[in-house]
Amino acid sequence: MQELSTSLKNTLEDISLFRVLLEEKSKPDSLAFKSAKWQSLMKKVFSEEVEGSTLGPRIKSLSADIMNSFESSQERPLSLKYSGCKELATLIHCALKSCTWGIPGETNRKLLYTKNFYLSHSCMPNSEAWIDNIDNSYRLVVKALESIPSGDKITINKTPELTILPTRQRRKKLLSLLGIKCKCSRCRDPTELGSFISAVRCEENSNVYTHCYGYYVPLKPLEDDSPWECTESRCTSRKSVEEIDRSVKNALKALPTVGNDAEVSMKKLMDFVEFYSGDVLHPSHYVLLNAKARIRQIIRYFLDSDEKMFLCLMNDFTSN
Repeated sequence: MQELSTSLKNTLEDISLFRVLLEEKSKPDSLAFKSAKWQSLMKKVFSEEVEGSTLGPRIKSLSADIMNSFESSQERPLSLKYSGCKELATLIHCALKSCTWGIPGETNRKLLYTKNFYLSHSCMPNSEAWIDNIDNSYRLVVKALESIPSGDKITINKTPELTILPTRQRRKKLLSLLGIKCKCSRCRDPTELGSFISAVRCEENSNVYTHCYGYYVPLKPLEDDSPWECTESRCTSRKSVEEIDRSVKNALKALPTVGNDAEVSMKKLMDFVEFYSGDVLHPSHYVLLNAKARIRQIIRYFLDSDEKMFLCLMNDFTSN
């Protein structure tokens, strides 16, 4: 049992799934999604995926996409790896992930809110939600961030920890965690609403420019294999997603870690940012944001007050 427990991110969730699956083993109609009980749940959890279509095939297709979104089989929860019905296991897994909230100040307990089904996810939400624990009430509070027209969905960001990730990686994580194929305004925009968090510098040289100052962004952000094109209107240069990935992987390999010597680590990180910012990656690229976060970590935990003041005055990026 010890060997299995090390591969589980949340043992309680898997136990819950196994109990449901064990109960459903003798009910082939339920496993085939003919039961009204499961269809109702699927409509709520996967409303955007199953609208106007037969539930069974769409859920099986979505289940396969979710299973494939994990980096390796070791990352899959035990119930998804060994279940006799992966579609049903995926359904309940995503329902639990989507509708549970951690208790503020605690790490071992979660709260399940059934009305959370009606809150859609968006990377650019129109609302925010939190747990109000005044008088131990554990109320789920939802507050609009903007005026929401009648009939529009209420959206929240269910995975704020993924905000710094670019669209392709973020959508992959959303699929494996919540079963969501996000198509929000940020995910649809090649520049991610002007953040350029995944943009790579164009390498094209032509008669029009001695050097192109544009950046490669995905032509169709919702397609993983989409080619990337330059943002400059007069530049026709394109790159395959594999070429873009190689450039980013090379930058990630060169990204210095924070070592025991704070001054040496700081120097390496500052040199890295100076070299890659603008000429290789967009200054707002997530790899550079990662490097700047490491610089802030050194300033916060390792440098004395005089060194902190000097760096804050001399380097604008430490406050970005």
